[in-house]
Amino acid sequence: MKIDLKFLENQIEVIAKINLENNTSKTFSFILNKSLAIKEIICNGKVVSWQVVKEVIPLFREPSQKINISIQEPIYELIIQYSGNITGFQNGVTDDVRALSWYGVWYPQETSMDVGKDEVVIHECSDYDVIHGSYDKATSLWIYRGIGCEPYNIIAYKKDCLNKVSSNVINICFMEESLKETAQVLTEIYMDILAYYKTELFSTKKLGILNIACLAPAIKHRGAYLRDNLIVCDTLPKDVNQLTAMLAHETAHTWCTGADCNTWEDWLNEGTAEWAHLLYVLEKKGTDVFEKLFKEQLDKNSHLHQVKTVDGSRPEDVHLRSMNLLYKVYQEQGTQVVKAIVKIFTNLEEKTTSSLLNTVEKELGVDIRTCIENYL
Repeated sequence: MKIDLKFLENQIEVIAKINLENNTSKTFSFILNKSLAIKEIICNGKVVSWQVVKEVIPLFREPSQKINISIQEPIYELIIQYSGNITGFQNGVTDDVRALSWYGVWYPQETSMDVGKDEVVIHECSDYDVIHGSYDKATSLWIYRGIGCEPYNIIAYKKDCLNKVSSNVINICFMEESLKETAQVLTEIYMDILAYYKTELFSTKKLGILNIACLAPAIKHRGAYLRDNLIVCDTLPKDVNQLTAMLAHETAHTWCTGADCNTWEDWLNEGTAEWAHLLYVLEKKGTDVFEKLFKEQLDKNSHLHQVKTVDGSRPEDVHLRSMNLLYKVYQEQGTQVVKAIVKIFTNLEEKTTSSLLNTVEKELGVDIRTCIENYL
């Protein structure tokens, strides 16, 4: 799927081009943010009608519409043109910054066939700087390809609003002048976290330069998300401990990932990422600092540890529950056991609780397996 993108004041205008060569199906469906209006769909070179089948609320994302296309012959090419306001977590279009991501369902998602990921061509954005993008002076276009990054995560700053603090491993982009000192501290913290992760916790993997994009004051949504070599957040916490927590958790997701995030099994992703951060504090700062920062909060919420739901759904507070589950294990078995569990998860081929428990039993013993099971 190749996308042509234009920004018009506070809206987006999109043409999505989908090649389905060798396809034999006569139908195609997808979801799109319900605030976006489809203007036209061309199928196999002809304008066709479409049907809004139903409204859906996909997990983590904005209310959307499910669109269905049905014709009398196999569909081999689609051109979908649409426009409108965009909403969603860390999504928004302002004069200072333009931010689009998977959370906003701004491009066709949950397609009935694999459409691949090609590139996004951004028009009329010469006075902006696009993270992970390359600018073609000859055509005045920004080209955004999915090489080491997610091609549909668009962060574009107006050049005269953009501030940067950079090192050889990290770029921090922000608009608030007051963040400069915090950003400089963050580069040092990131180097320390990375050194710990690479030597103590995780397998060595080649990492690209990490870009951190702060969207405030133009867009203010609390929280952050990580995509390939990109962390998007509203602002940087001034408190060093909060800054460390945000960066350590999101960076850990480079390794702590792969379990089904749509079900209770997401506790594996979130619990190990959070405990990667806590292990960093424990082993780099010491037990006294760990207990001063976290023990009271963990003890207060320690009863919230059961992550497995009756219907298999993902608990809304899965971050808290998974952190507390492994805190129970830490209290009973100690730091090195939790450290080993985090390592085991990141090295699993099949990222499931069942696979984790079987490997834990094999490598750490049945007592550790039982300890985990007692708190699921």
